[in-house]
Amino acid sequence: MPLPDILPARRADLGPLARLSRRLVEAGLAPAWTEERLERVLRSEEGQVLSLRRGHGVVGGAVLELEGSTAHLSLLVVDPQVQRQGLGRALLECCEQRAREAGCAQLRLEVREGNRQAIAFYRQCGYAQTHERAGYYGAKESALCFSRALP
Repeated sequence: MPLPDILPARRADLGPLARLSRRLVEAGLAPAWTEERLERVLRSEEGQVLSLRRGHGVVGGAVLELEGSTAHLSLLVVDPQVQRQGLGRALLECCEQRAREAGCAQLRLEVREGNRQAIAFYRQCGYAQTHERAGYYGAKESALCFSRALP
């Protein structure tokens, strides 16, 4: 099966991305990545919202925020029905490339401490844990913070 397209998000993509985030990242928490917040990032000069599209549907996406020489991967989601096909890695590599093109030397991110699958994924992709933020996710769960130098 061919890889989906990774493209700048359109307004119509924001609802599906928000729903994926609620289901996969924010389960049990107050919604943080709402359509409105995604639209603010989409309109900002420091942020990029990407959609992973297969056919006419959104099967994943990412939010990349540029902060000087550091980029922050604020969100990366891939629908479980299409996981383990290299899509998350392709999306992450696209974010890394965009960060490099913007002059960033490092990419950082946070993962819920209980999300073992995501932790393993980022480690396999060369990210190292730098520290932990207690109560980062709604005071219910800590975040493990990762970063990687962008060659």
